[in-house]
Amino acid sequence: MRSRKQIENDGTKVDTLSLEVLLDIRDLMVKQAKKEKKN
Repeated sequence: MRSRKQIENDGTKVDTLSLEVLLDIRDLMVKQAKKEKKN
């Protein structure tokens, strides 16, 4: 059995990972939008 603490730690790891991914995607979208405005 895994301890509750370990499971909670895994959960926060997943949360921060997906947050970073979301921020990366947002940055890419912003860059893309700026490129399209220039054209």
